[in-house]
Amino acid sequence: MSRVEFIEILNFELGAIKKIEREKFITYYEEIIDDYMENGFEEEEVIDKIGNPKIIAKNILSEQDTVNIKVPLTNSKVINMILLIIGFPLWGSLLFAGLMLILSGLILVWCIPFTTGVGALAFFAAGLYSIVATPFMMADVLSVGVVQLGVGIGSIGVSFLLAMATMYLCKEFRFFTKELSSRLLKLFNRKVVQL
Repeated sequence: MSRVEFIEILNFELGAIKKIEREKFITYYEEIIDDYMENGFEEEEVIDKIGNPKIIAKNILSEQDTVNIKVPLTNSKVINMILLIIGFPLWGSLLFAGLMLILSGLILVWCIPFTTGVGALAFFAAGLYSIVATPFMMADVLSVGVVQLGVGIGSIGVSFLLAMATMYLCKEFRFFTKELSSRLLKLFNRKVVQL
Protein backbone atom coordinates (compact mmCIF):
# COMPACT_ATOMS: atom_id res chain seq x y z
CA MET A 1 0.00 0.00 0.00
CA SER A 2 1.33 3.45 -0.86
CA ARG A 3 1.33 6.52 1.33
CA VAL A 4 -1.44 8.16 -0.71
CA GLU A 5 -3.68 5.09 -0.43
CA PHE A 6 -3.03 4.87 3.33
CA ILE A 7 -3.99 8.53 3.87
CA GLU A 8 -7.08 8.25 1.64
CA ILE A 9 -8.35 5.16 3.47
CA LEU A 10 -7.64 6.73 6.87
CA ASN A 11 -9.41 9.93 5.85
CA PHE A 12 -12.43 8.00 4.58
CA GLU A 13 -12.66 5.80 7.68
CA LEU A 14 -12.45 8.84 9.98
CA GLY A 15 -15.38 10.50 8.20
CA ALA A 16 -17.52 10.33 11.37
CA ILE A 17 -15.44 12.88 13.27
CA LYS A 18 -15.13 16.62 12.66
CA LYS A 19 -12.94 17.75 9.79
CA ILE A 20 -10.54 19.65 12.09
CA GLU A 21 -9.95 16.59 14.29
CA ARG A 22 -9.67 14.33 11.25
CA GLU A 23 -7.01 16.61 9.74
CA LYS A 24 -5.04 16.48 13.01
CA PHE A 25 -4.89 12.69 12.81
CA ILE A 26 -4.02 12.76 9.10
CA THR A 27 -1.21 15.26 9.75
CA TYR A 28 0.05 13.13 12.63
CA TYR A 29 0.30 9.99 10.50
CA GLU A 30 1.84 11.91 7.60
CA GLU A 31 4.56 13.12 9.96
CA ILE A 32 5.18 9.58 11.20
CA ILE A 33 5.56 8.38 7.61
CA ASP A 34 7.93 11.28 6.86
CA ASP A 35 10.03 10.51 9.94
CA TYR A 36 10.40 6.85 9.02
CA MET A 37 11.27 7.71 5.42
CA GLU A 38 13.91 10.19 6.59
CA ASN A 39 15.47 7.35 8.57
CA GLY A 40 15.87 5.33 5.38
CA PHE A 41 12.77 3.15 5.32
CA GLU A 42 10.88 2.50 2.10
CA GLU A 43 7.29 3.78 1.74
CA GLU A 44 5.67 0.34 1.78
CA GLU A 45 7.84 -0.73 4.72
CA VAL A 46 6.68 2.28 6.69
CA ILE A 47 3.02 1.58 5.95
CA ASP A 48 3.49 -2.04 7.08
CA LYS A 49 5.06 -0.82 10.34
CA ILE A 50 2.26 1.66 11.04
CA GLY A 51 -0.51 -0.83 10.36
CA ASN A 52 -3.85 -1.12 8.66
CA PRO A 53 -5.56 2.31 8.31
CA LYS A 54 -9.00 0.76 8.91
CA ILE A 55 -7.88 -0.65 12.27
CA ILE A 56 -6.19 2.64 13.18
CA ALA A 57 -9.38 4.55 12.33
CA LYS A 58 -11.49 2.11 14.34
CA ASN A 59 -9.22 2.64 17.38
CA ILE A 60 -9.38 6.43 16.98
CA LEU A 61 -13.17 6.38 16.72
CA SER A 62 -13.48 4.19 19.81
CA GLU A 63 -11.46 6.76 21.79
CA GLN A 64 -13.55 9.69 20.53
CA ASP A 65 -16.92 10.81 21.86
CA THR A 66 -18.84 8.62 19.46
CA VAL A 67 -21.70 6.27 20.01
CA ASN A 68 -21.98 3.23 17.80
CA ILE A 69 -25.64 2.54 17.14
CA LYS A 70 -27.04 0.01 14.78
CA VAL A 71 -29.93 1.75 13.09
CA PRO A 72 -32.49 -0.44 11.40
CA LEU A 73 -32.90 0.75 7.84
CA THR A 74 -36.42 1.01 6.49
CA ASN A 75 -35.36 2.76 3.28
CA SER A 76 -38.28 5.13 3.71
CA LYS A 77 -38.22 8.57 5.29
CA VAL A 78 -41.97 8.38 5.86
CA ILE A 79 -41.73 5.14 7.84
CA ASN A 80 -38.79 6.53 9.83
CA MET A 81 -40.84 9.63 10.65
CA ILE A 82 -43.84 7.53 11.68
CA LEU A 83 -41.65 5.38 13.95
CA LEU A 84 -40.16 8.52 15.48
CA ILE A 85 -43.60 9.97 16.18
CA ILE A 86 -44.97 6.70 17.56
CA GLY A 87 -41.97 6.36 19.87
CA PHE A 88 -42.24 9.95 21.14
CA PRO A 89 -44.35 9.10 24.23
CA LEU A 90 -41.54 6.85 25.42
CA TRP A 91 -38.40 8.74 24.47
CA GLY A 92 -39.99 12.17 24.93
CA SER A 93 -41.11 11.45 28.49
CA LEU A 94 -37.71 9.95 29.37
CA LEU A 95 -35.94 12.99 27.96
CA PHE A 96 -38.27 15.36 29.82
CA ALA A 97 -37.83 13.42 33.09
CA GLY A 98 -34.05 13.52 32.72
CA LEU A 99 -34.03 17.26 32.07
CA MET A 100 -36.31 17.91 35.06
CA LEU A 101 -34.09 15.75 37.27
CA ILE A 102 -31.04 17.78 36.25
CA LEU A 103 -32.92 21.05 36.76
CA SER A 104 -34.15 20.02 40.23
CA GLY A 105 -30.58 19.05 41.18
CA LEU A 106 -29.31 22.45 40.09
CA ILE A 107 -32.07 24.22 42.02
CA LEU A 108 -31.23 22.15 45.10
CA VAL A 109 -27.53 23.01 44.82
CA TRP A 110 -28.24 26.72 44.38
CA CYS A 111 -30.47 26.71 47.50
CA ILE A 112 -27.31 26.60 49.64
CA PRO A 113 -25.88 30.00 48.62
CA PHE A 114 -29.42 31.43 48.53
CA THR A 115 -29.92 30.36 52.16
CA THR A 116 -26.59 31.82 53.29
CA GLY A 117 -27.39 35.07 51.44
CA VAL A 118 -30.79 35.39 53.09
CA GLY A 119 -29.17 34.60 56.43
CA ALA A 120 -26.61 37.35 55.87
CA LEU A 121 -29.37 39.87 55.15
CA ALA A 122 -31.41 38.74 58.16
CA PHE A 123 -28.48 38.92 60.60
CA PHE A 124 -27.49 42.33 59.22
CA ALA A 125 -31.03 43.68 59.63
CA ALA A 126 -31.31 42.21 63.15
CA GLY A 127 -27.92 43.61 64.15
CA LEU A 128 -28.71 47.04 62.72
CA TYR A 129 -32.07 47.13 64.50
CA SER A 130 -30.46 45.99 67.75
CA ILE A 131 -27.74 48.68 67.58
CA VAL A 132 -30.26 51.42 66.74
CA ALA A 133 -32.57 50.34 69.61
CA THR A 134 -29.73 50.08 72.17
CA PRO A 135 -29.90 53.68 73.46
CA PHE A 136 -33.61 53.25 74.22
CA MET A 137 -32.90 50.05 76.13
CA MET A 138 -29.95 51.59 78.02
CA ALA A 139 -32.19 54.39 79.19
CA ASP A 140 -34.43 51.79 80.81
CA VAL A 141 -32.00 49.05 81.99
CA LEU A 142 -28.26 49.61 81.40
CA SER A 143 -27.13 45.96 81.58
CA VAL A 144 -29.78 44.80 79.08
CA GLY A 145 -28.80 47.65 76.74
CA VAL A 146 -25.12 46.60 76.84
CA VAL A 147 -26.07 42.99 76.05
CA GLN A 148 -28.29 44.18 73.24
CA LEU A 149 -25.42 46.24 71.79
CA GLY A 150 -23.12 43.19 71.95
CA VAL A 151 -25.73 41.01 70.27
CA GLY A 152 -26.21 43.63 67.55
CA ILE A 153 -22.47 43.87 66.83
CA GLY A 154 -22.19 40.04 66.86
CA SER A 155 -25.13 39.77 64.44
CA ILE A 156 -23.47 42.16 62.02
CA GLY A 157 -20.25 40.13 62.27
CA VAL A 158 -22.15 36.92 61.52
CA SER A 159 -23.84 38.64 58.57
CA PHE A 160 -20.42 39.55 57.11
CA LEU A 161 -19.24 35.95 57.53
CA LEU A 162 -22.38 34.65 55.83
CA ALA A 163 -21.98 37.21 53.02
CA MET A 164 -18.40 36.02 52.39
CA ALA A 165 -19.59 32.39 52.45
CA THR A 166 -22.33 33.30 49.97
CA MET A 167 -19.85 34.92 47.57
CA TYR A 168 -17.52 31.91 47.81
CA LEU A 169 -20.34 29.41 47.30
CA CYS A 170 -21.73 31.36 44.34
CA LYS A 171 -18.31 31.33 42.71
CA GLU A 172 -17.87 27.58 43.24
CA PHE A 173 -21.40 26.66 42.23
CA ARG A 174 -21.19 28.86 39.14
CA PHE A 175 -18.09 26.87 38.10
CA PHE A 176 -19.93 23.61 38.90
CA THR A 177 -22.98 24.68 36.89
CA LYS A 178 -20.84 25.76 33.94
CA GLU A 179 -18.90 22.47 33.99
CA LEU A 180 -22.10 20.41 34.23
CA SER A 181 -23.76 22.28 31.38
CA SER A 182 -20.69 21.90 29.14
CA ARG A 183 -20.61 18.16 29.85
CA LEU A 184 -24.30 17.86 29.07
CA LEU A 185 -23.82 19.76 25.82
CA LYS A 186 -20.95 17.42 24.94
CA LEU A 187 -23.25 14.50 25.62
CA PHE A 188 -25.87 15.89 23.24
CA ASN A 189 -23.26 16.79 20.61
CA ARG A 190 -21.92 13.25 20.34
CA LYS A 191 -21.78 11.84 16.88
CA VAL A 192 -23.70 8.77 15.84
CA VAL A 193 -21.86 6.28 13.65
CA GLN A 194 -24.05 3.88 11.73
CA LEU A 195 -22.72 0.38 11.41
